[in-house]
Amino acid sequence: MQNVRQLTLGIMMILMTGEQFCHGQLVNSDWKVLSENNEPARFTDTVFMNKACLRLTGKTEAIAIRNGPPLKNFRIELDIAGEVMSGVGFRAVDEQNYHFLYFRPGYGNTREAIQYVPIYNGTLNWVLYNYPIYETTADIKPLTWFHVALEVRNTNMKVFVNNSPSPQMEINLITSDFERVV
Repeated sequence: MQNVRQLTLGIMMILMTGEQFCHGQLVNSDWKVLSENNEPARFTDTVFMNKACLRLTGKTEAIAIRNGPPLKNFRIELDIAGEVMSGVGFRAVDEQNYHFLYFRPGYGNTREAIQYVPIYNGTLNWVLYNYPIYETTADIKPLTWFHVALEVRNTNMKVFVNNSPSPQMEINLITSDFERVV
């Protein structure tokens, strides 16, 4: 069994839809940034509400992937300020197959504030993975920083928002044949 690695990362992967903006706290510049069409894009660092961060537009800079070894068991902490669908992809095989945890700040304090979906061949099947198991509430607001801690151990995922001692979401990940993480 692989030891649990604890990391503090700015963003592991963030996906956006539409022309909305997302900001994630910048820790290092070891990133591959892609457009919405999976074409190489520029790494744009900026300051948003007094925090250095990576800015993703959802179009020309849609996805940021952290370079480095694959992680099976981990804890990451990050700050997010987004409008529509800011999230974290993990256990990615490639840009089209991964697990995705995302936040809808416009739906803060509703049961649609946080959602988990497995992404297969680039398809966001959110309608199949919904309330009460794969969606839950969180106190988040658009374009306002909120803190996330994401723990993944084997098939269990816990999501803590704004330093809550109890997870807002705790689920078993959907297993798939695309996962080949060591």
